[in-house]
Amino acid sequence: STGSRPSRVGQDGACTWHHLDVGGDCRYWPVSAWVQFLLGWTELDAHPPWRYEYQTQLDLHSFGLTALQVVVDMLPPSLSDPGTTQDELSVLSSAVSALQSQWDHYWATVSPLHGRLMDTFHNGGDWDVLKTQFLDQNVHGTIAALLRALRSSLLEVARVCRRRPGGLDLREAAGLFAAISMLVNTGEGEDCSHGPRRWMDVTRVLGGADRDSLQTSPLSACNLHTNVASTASTASTSNQKVGDSAGRPLRPQSGDDMMSQLSHLKDRVDWLAREMASLGDKRGDAAA
Repeated sequence: STGSRPSRVGQDGACTWHHLDVGGDCRYWPVSAWVQFLLGWTELDAHPPWRYEYQTQLDLHSFGLTALQVVVDMLPPSLSDPGTTQDELSVLSSAVSALQSQWDHYWATVSPLHGRLMDTFHNGGDWDVLKTQFLDQNVHGTIAALLRALRSSLLEVARVCRRRPGGLDLREAAGLFAAISMLVNTGEGEDCSHGPRRWMDVTRVLGGADRDSLQTSPLSACNLHTNVASTASTASTSNQKVGDSAGRPLRPQSGDDMMSQLSHLKDRVDWLAREMASLGDKRGDAAA
């Protein structure tokens, strides 16, 4: 019955983010969405990094996980071989393999949770029972730890690629992994930039800028008590004017601009997959 499902409207009739259901595929939720689903808005309100993430960064996180999934799925199977020497190419393959392993662990954890949630939704199950089970399993804590591990692995691959292992020019690959790491949130309030500013920073990193050189705003510098109207789209939550590091207004991206960037991203992933496959062939020939 519909009475057993979470209410989309609060008791006072308010249709705000505090009372609306958490939507979308839970496999792509950030930590804050799990907290909202399991514990409600009061818990988010008591933890500003979670609240800020939930109000402004849902699309950033889901897009980042989707991009990471595409990259991992297009890479060749694990190239790591514990028996090889730790030369530069072996370090690269080990870092990539560690990222693949972390993603597999994350996906294997969230997929059963998604199945249970969808079963409750479609079959009119008891949401309170499901939430109690998830809380007993510390689901939100587990997800937070897995996302921290994913982000750490992304940054490690980017770091290794920047070192030009084996003389390879992997600057584009370094930019790709660094950019994805900017999108995957851990709920710890590393950076409070959002909307056009965050997307522009991601574009800069994809274009070769050093992630660590970007001007970011710590969570303490943000107005955490600002009421954000929409939780569905980061870009739609802020109408403030933003500019680049020189104060120039940022040009809004058109649909054609975004499609062009996504096409270029696919080309980069294709290229990286070929490089990693070639690396595996070379190591196989050397071993023979």
